[in-house]
Amino acid sequence: MPINSNKSYMNYPFASLLSLAQQQYDSTPIHSSSTIKDYAYNRRQRERTTFDPHEETPRLLQIFTDTKHPTRYQIASICENLNALPCRKG
Repeated sequence: MPINSNKSYMNYPFASLLSLAQQQYDSTPIHSSSTIKDYAYNRRQRERTTFDPHEETPRLLQIFTDTKHPTRYQIASICENLNALPCRKG
């Protein structure tokens, strides 16, 4: 969204700005049914992640207690370690 110098966004509450951004995001022109399907397919879907409360949750709590802001490499390592646990094997 280009910033309009005539409008002061500082006076808008955050929710209003978020709503404005969402409206602009949702205002993609849709013309045919195939475009609607493409648009629906390409919209980002939320994925749910669950953690084993007995094995994974305590490990995550300890990790984030020790490291408040892990790097992307630490996050990748954490993921690999969690995914290697028996509870993830299925």
